[in-house]
Amino acid sequence: PAHTRDSVQDNANISALYGLGGLITMLRPRIITVEQTFGITRKGHASYFHNFLADLTKYGYSFCFKVINLADLGVPQRHRRVLSIMHTACDGQIASEFQVTLSKDRA
Repeated sequence: PAHTRDSVQDNANISALYGLGGLITMLRPRIITVEQTFGITRKGHASYFHNFLADLTKYGYSFCFKVINLADLGVPQRHRRVLSIMHTACDGQIASEFQVTLSKDRA
């Protein structure tokens, strides 16, 4: 993960994640996608991610997320990220895991 030690930017980064909640509740989009470093799912940082998702379920969003290696999607370096999809279709439930189609035959 990118965040391996404390930084003067930690508070700004956390605020940016939580700031999405206010924007989302104001705009009320039907579908939301969020991409983060996979480190946000790890010990020491997972509470921020879980709180963000919990806040969205309070507003009726369902979500699913998956850690993937973007190299499998054609990015030229190993780059693990958390991809999250939130939507209003299931009224605040945890949705089943989404599938990422990986194609080795890219044109």
